[in-house]
Amino acid sequence: ALMLAAWLRSAGISVEVKSDRELANEDLQNNLIVSGGPAANELTKNLTKELVVRFSFNGEWKLVRNFTAVENPISFIFSNGSIKVVEPDTQIPQEYPLGVVQTLRNPWNNEKFIIVIAGVDRYCTRKMLRYLNYRSSYLIKGKTFFEEGFYVQWLCFTHCSSLKATQRNKNG
Repeated sequence: ALMLAAWLRSAGISVEVKSDRELANEDLQNNLIVSGGPAANELTKNLTKELVVRFSFNGEWKLVRNFTAVENPISFIFSNGSIKVVEPDTQIPQEYPLGVVQTLRNPWNNEKFIIVIAGVDRYCTRKMLRYLNYRSSYLIKGKTFFEEGFYVQWLCFTHCSSLKATQRNKNG
């Protein structure tokens, strides 16, 4: 997060860095950049239902597509000099290093957005920082491939109340 903040500041962007434990309810009303997967960042964990690319743990962290969170998803895998359209039931190649950068509408304020930068571990998260200038709705990067996806995200009505309650309970 500090590396990202330094880069943004060098581009003239004002940034405030806070850990997930330091966030207050009013902070959640803003545009946010969230760094770290669900094991390292409680906010990423709380956003799981909203994420188009979720984290799943079964002995090790994996990435799983969640196209039910958005409308009209279309994505492409670029690998070995070829481009393929991703079918909805296609598994994400689980190769190391592996991470994702994705944008979602802020469930606490529909006029704002959240960018989640995360990898299957801290080293992969750090590698994903270099892909912040992506032009798609999400980018998954593995060792031998990358996938770019585009979608329309609904205004948040379904999960918002449970997310707000979770954050209120955490903040006391």
